[in-house]
Amino acid sequence: TSPVVRGVWILENILGDPPSPPPADVEPIEPDVRGSTTIPEMLAKHRDVESCRDCHQGIDPWGFGLEHFNAVGEFRNEYRNGQPVDARGSIAGSAFSNSEEMKRVLVGRSDQFARALTAKLFTFALGHPLSVGEKIDSDDIALANARDEKGFKDLIVAICQSSLFRGANTLELAQH
Repeated sequence: TSPVVRGVWILENILGDPPSPPPADVEPIEPDVRGSTTIPEMLAKHRDVESCRDCHQGIDPWGFGLEHFNAVGEFRNEYRNGQPVDARGSIAGSAFSNSEEMKRVLVGRSDQFARALTAKLFTFALGHPLSVGEKIDSDDIALANARDEKGFKDLIVAICQSSLFRGANTLELAQH
């Protein structure tokens, strides 16, 4: 399993905040992981590399929170080498030690999740990534749905009734 891959997945698909890709002109750096015995220790050594630190501070903790799950999603308390799983992480002052506690941190970001989900649904419905203007409309729908304490079905209806989905914005632009 890879905490980095899982962390990127959480950022992209749950929070709608994908990390920047590594700079193209920077060669991948193989950190010195001699003496490391656990995945968190290996990644801590990787974060010692200055060019990697900033991004990995926001990526790795999300992946660590899922470390109790192996590659096929089975729960585990230790790795194949017998080392105990370390699922601790901390994001912006919110610490957790397992996936249940990480879930509470994510629930605290429910507005961010609602905006990400709505943007993903719009992207699927429209068949293209959202433009800046479309993202503003999407965010407005997400926040209204959350404010009015409506559910997923109501969100789908709001998306389908939106001028963005119906193409009203496109028609207005074409007429000018």
